[in-house]
Amino acid sequence: VLLSCSLRFNIQPAMVLLSAVVVLNVMVMLGGIQQSHDMVKLLHKLSSCKFWCEDDCGISGACGVLHYLKQSHLRTNNKEEATFIVMIAPSNTDKFKTFVDELVAKPTLASPKHYVVLMRNLEFEHCCQCGEGWPSDFYASDCVAWRRLVQRSDVIVAHKDMFDNVKCCRGNCTKQCGLPSYIKNVTFTSMAYPFIEASMKSDYDSIAMSNRRFIATFRGMCRNKPSNLHIRLDLEETIRTMKSEEYIFECGEHDGKGFHCHLGACRNESYNELFHQSKFAFCPHGDGRWSFRTMEAIQHGAIPIFVSDGLSLPYEQVVNWKEMSVRIPESIIRDKNALRKALDELSTLDLEAMHTNIKHNHLTWLSSHEALINAFLLSALEETTRPLTDNS
Repeated sequence: VLLSCSLRFNIQPAMVLLSAVVVLNVMVMLGGIQQSHDMVKLLHKLSSCKFWCEDDCGISGACGVLHYLKQSHLRTNNKEEATFIVMIAPSNTDKFKTFVDELVAKPTLASPKHYVVLMRNLEFEHCCQCGEGWPSDFYASDCVAWRRLVQRSDVIVAHKDMFDNVKCCRGNCTKQCGLPSYIKNVTFTSMAYPFIEASMKSDYDSIAMSNRRFIATFRGMCRNKPSNLHIRLDLEETIRTMKSEEYIFECGEHDGKGFHCHLGACRNESYNELFHQSKFAFCPHGDGRWSFRTMEAIQHGAIPIFVSDGLSLPYEQVVNWKEMSVRIPESIIRDKNALRKALDELSTLDLEAMHTNIKHNHLTWLSSHEALINAFLLSALEETTRPLTDNS
């Protein structure tokens, strides 16, 4: 709230953040906010953070992120005073190639700066020619430079889901390839691209968790990539065999006239109403491991159920997802008893605590574009605390 006021009334961000720290310290004493002490420490870090970013995103896919970065009070036009440098990695632009060439030629310890490389739709392909992977935004000739860049201890790669969509080399391979071996040396931070549905206002408390009609629900598309298609279809079949009105899984397609479920007519509840009436919301692997469905569930106070092995959740450095979500391994989705047990083990008190944590984390980190950018900056800032190592 204070940061939003600073934007409206042009108040210095340092004063705003200092006021927030004072307010939160008082609330710590009063026991008003769960984990407030951690919040105070994060705000202290954020108040000392400065970042530099370019003015031109170069590609439409990253322009939304850059637009909100440029509005942040923590942005500086002086590279020398910046805590870290944010670079957009677009498709084969000379500007980014020059940045890569200059940085990889510089010893890591020559400058105490950290660099955040923000990737658009980051996918790793297997380069059959050089035997390693590189982002699909790059030509094969950039493979070596890219490997040298991302393995530097002063570089943080920001991405939507680093470990998703591993492909073969531009159709030249006949087998599915694994992740390149150098990945273990790369520092990452996951992010959710700024996505706030203005028409969907947050509505946590109008229906108490104990009064929600459904235990877990899903309504969504099944146009998944072939390797992931079975996850949603298997869940749909498992829920169908439960024969319970408390579990709803509706998989279907849009045909231009509306959404049509595969297994007969859809329920009368609207898409948003299903979230609103559910204790849990299934967030299964689709076209990617991460999707906007998670944000929609949180806005309605439904606890996300991630059925997406290997998903790296956004802002894990500052958001404690374990306290506000459930992970179910893909290996049990065909077992209705195991699926039901995974949710039945949570008591009413557990559900209420998770519901409270959803509200707290949403308001703090996920409720606006500004909050998302702050979460992104803090996540990157948390990674800058690691020591630099000599890359020479």
